Amino acid sequence: MAAGTTPEITIGLSPYASNLPPEENKRYIDKVSIISIDPYLVPKHEKSRDINDLPELTSMDVMAYLISTASPYTTNNFQAYKSSEAYNQFANGWLFDVSVYIPQNNPEIRVVFGQVSIFIIVS
Repeated sequence: MAAGTTPEITIGLSPYASNLPPEENKRYIDKVSIISIDPYLVPKHEKSRDINDLPELTSMDVMAYLISTASPYTTNNFQAYKSSEAYNQFANGWLFDVSVYIPQNNPEIRVVFGQVSIFIIVS
């Protein structure tokens, strides 16, 4: 290995990650290498439902991140409409089955999982 380089981390990838276009796949691998596992492959028994394991965030923290995050395609901040829509689903109580994974290799990190309820209005 050349001086100044880091070893490449090899982790298993979910079908979701394996089917991403090359540029998105690279960003995905860069992110999941921090926790050493693809979140789609975290076993259910390794996820906690203890509310004390969730990160301490306010709704303003979440909205600031979703609205102010720079786009990976441009360097501009991009009003993350889809992400803010997901936040609204959370705030309106449509999120259930919340759990958290704490990576053994980095216990300061939290990976939060949840399911969004499918709500259908029949008139």
